[in-house]
Amino acid sequence: MFDILTAIFHDDPLQYGTTCCLREPQTTAERQVKGRLDGLDRADAEELESRIEALAREQGERAFRSGARFGAQMMAQLLEELS
Repeated sequence: MFDILTAIFHDDPLQYGTTCCLREPQTTAERQVKGRLDGLDRADAEELESRIEALAREQGERAFRSGARFGAQMMAQLLEELS
């Protein structure tokens, strides 16, 4: 937990992992994207897949940070009301 808070404080990349994996799709959206990628030639599909996974990581980190900030603000408000 301390590592995650330190990364958030210093705006470093988070190392908690992103669940998006187009090589072994788990969700409906991942299967749909994988189906489209399979229709492309190999070089284009690999480049697009890496860009999609980078975007998913970026969005995942942004969502995590937003949730962590919201949680911290809510906790601060609750503690302020208790004081």
